[in-house]
Amino acid sequence: MNLFKLLQTGVARGIITDEQRKQLEALSRETAPASGGSAMSNVLFYGGGALAMLAMVVLMAASFDSFGWGGMAVLSVLYTGGFMALVNRFKAREGMAVATSVVAVLPVLTLPFLIFAVQNMMGLWDAGYSGTGADLRAWAIELTAFGMGMVMFRLVREPLQLLPVLVSAWLMLMDVSGGGDILFMSDTLRGITALYGVGVFGLSIWLDMRSVGTGKDLSWWGYIVAATAVLGGLSLLWDGGEGGKLLFAVFSALMVLGGGMLARRMVAVYGSIGVGIYLVYLVSQMVTSLLGAAVILVALAFGVIWLGMQWYRNEQAIMARLRRVLPQRMQTLIELRLRAPL
Repeated sequence: MNLFKLLQTGVARGIITDEQRKQLEALSRETAPASGGSAMSNVLFYGGGALAMLAMVVLMAASFDSFGWGGMAVLSVLYTGGFMALVNRFKAREGMAVATSVVAVLPVLTLPFLIFAVQNMMGLWDAGYSGTGADLRAWAIELTAFGMGMVMFRLVREPLQLLPVLVSAWLMLMDVSGGGDILFMSDTLRGITALYGVGVFGLSIWLDMRSVGTGKDLSWWGYIVAATAVLGGLSLLWDGGEGGKLLFAVFSALMVLGGGMLARRMVAVYGSIGVGIYLVYLVSQMVTSLLGAAVILVALAFGVIWLGMQWYRNEQAIMARLRRVLPQRMQTLIELRLRAPL
């Protein structure tokens, strides 16, 4: 229940007067930290950022066609400098947190183009790219993206800034491992991806504990990347026979439980997808007819709904016990997160 609904309930129960409710709501608005803008403006900011990325790619291609690699290098410098100037401009203005965050992603994408163009001007890519094994040229580009991402994360300190850092770190890890072509994701790469996801989970929890009281959810994208990496990496277990499939379901169920403990719904959603995949597989193995499979799936659906009702009735007590194993700072943060934002 958010503050405004709580105040309305207080008026309905005679705890406070309607005039006091209005005064408290006004005080809440005055003392609330500046947001990144309205929901509609945020959508426009993200849409503008996406269009800017598309325009950047088109202009890079056009500059290469007209002026070669030198043109791409010059345009990369201009793009990066222009976006950095916009970041500083937006950062100085109140209520522009989302716009600043979106624009701050763009230099992370443009600077690697400069490295790629310079490498081509030096003839380093004349031999082509195999897509496998150690490649210092690719490492230089990925390290540039990672380094620029870290710079922007330190400069802006918004949740979105963590995303390019984590993605570029994953790409570097894939290249360093030498496990084959990323596009085909060998078992080695999937295993490393799953372990990387576990590491990102740990990083996200650490960021959570560091951000208590700041009002910023810096680890939001971290949990998304971690859940995606773990679930994608665990897909290697699916090829390991019945035992592997069962382990896939167990780890997915643990993600559901962990997401609930940490009050991270998206993690729980990812885990539930994995559990659902396993249940559908079990049904397909048990029943050969479509009608029989449909009946069992309907029964499972109602069973899950019933479990959801039981969970809803006892969730607070269950989670209170489970969260006792977490550090006190983490428990405090979860309590703050569970209270709906103003």
